[in-house]
Amino acid sequence: VEELTRKLKGPKIHQILFYEESNAFITQIPLLGPFGYYRNYLVIGLPLMMGHSSEEFHAIIAHEIGHLSKSHGRFGSWIYRIQKTWDILMDTMNKNSHWGTWLLKGFFNRFVPYLNAHTFVLRRMNEYEADHCSGVVSSSETTGKTLIRLNLNNIHLDVNFWPKIYKFADEQSFPPQTIYQQMEQALLEPIPAEQGYQWLGQVLKEKTEIGDTHPSLSDRLTSLGVEAKIPDAIECSAFREYIIHPEDILSLLNDIWRNVMGEEWANRYNYVQDQRAKVAELNEKEEKGQLTLDDALNRAIIVEEIDGEEKSFPLYESLAAQYPDQPTAQYYLGRILLKHGRDEGVPRILKAIEMDDEAALNGYPLIYHYYMDHGKEEEAREYEEQTKQSYEIFERYEAEKTTVFEWDIFSPHQMPEDFTKQLKDLLKNYANIEYA
Repeated sequence: VEELTRKLKGPKIHQILFYEESNAFITQIPLLGPFGYYRNYLVIGLPLMMGHSSEEFHAIIAHEIGHLSKSHGRFGSWIYRIQKTWDILMDTMNKNSHWGTWLLKGFFNRFVPYLNAHTFVLRRMNEYEADHCSGVVSSSETTGKTLIRLNLNNIHLDVNFWPKIYKFADEQSFPPQTIYQQMEQALLEPIPAEQGYQWLGQVLKEKTEIGDTHPSLSDRLTSLGVEAKIPDAIECSAFREYIIHPEDILSLLNDIWRNVMGEEWANRYNYVQDQRAKVAELNEKEEKGQLTLDDALNRAIIVEEIDGEEKSFPLYESLAAQYPDQPTAQYYLGRILLKHGRDEGVPRILKAIEMDDEAALNGYPLIYHYYMDHGKEEEAREYEEQTKQSYEIFERYEAEKTTVFEWDIFSPHQMPEDFTKQLKDLLKNYANIEYA
């Protein structure tokens, strides 16, 4: 770190901190308040070290130091420092619901968007400059390879690793003992080629939008002059090369994770057992010929949640065939078909929207992203417009539902008396409703 700081003319790093997330950043804390004199902390996520070689790790640290490099001007460094400070404060307030935080949330929620709007162009340029610093210290090829691996590793954990880990909560009431050893192994194993190329293709299609402070991967690779390709698997991680007692650190991370996840894990286990009991009851009703449409639909949804799409698909398929005018069954069936790259999911989603307007809110975006992911941009544009229109209609609908004006005209309802009595009894359970 000292060598990289010297090469890049960066600020002195006073302390290096490690934490359990896959990220890295530098935070600066003023010791003299508005007069500055900053103490600089380099914060490194240990999972980030697990998934990258030492050479790539150098590129990551060089990027972070590059944000504050003197060679790129004090103003850009100031913008980066201010933004990081706001980000940390906002994150802390969102995670802690102490009454005192509410006094500040209004101010932050009002002020931070203005800061973002006025500085995002500078911050985007700062990202390119930090990439350049990384390329100078290592090479443009190494920086590009690191950016690609970082994206693929994050998707790999989200798609292949964490779902399998959380699935254990359905079967056992306590979290795994060696979660970070398993994560390290997953990050060292080569990503299946088919998945890797699919994910890289999807990430490269993402464009830098007008409000994005971080440029898209394709723009960053273009700026570096690097070709996009799947990086080879690493033989030795920066974690193993630089951490003196890695097993002790892994044990500590495991303990932290289990303490954080313990209650949530037990709740998930109990919830799944309850849901399986409901499925058993519904199966018994089916055997007796008492299963209603709502029962069958509820069973399919529960099965998908606790056992996955493979087991729920035939249930949705049967429901859609038996009840072709049931929008929910059509929607869920279409969603699974699209997820597996099958075009016949599109008419299923459209049929659901035709029968239920509210299905448009999720249905049109599903079709749009499906066509975009499969390189059909012309078809996607049509559903991008439909998505915008459906959201506009929904916003007007919500505004009408939640706003009352003195000139509004109300007519008597036509609901049966027994229904209104049930509704009144239900509303009595809500303390914030004074009269119904």
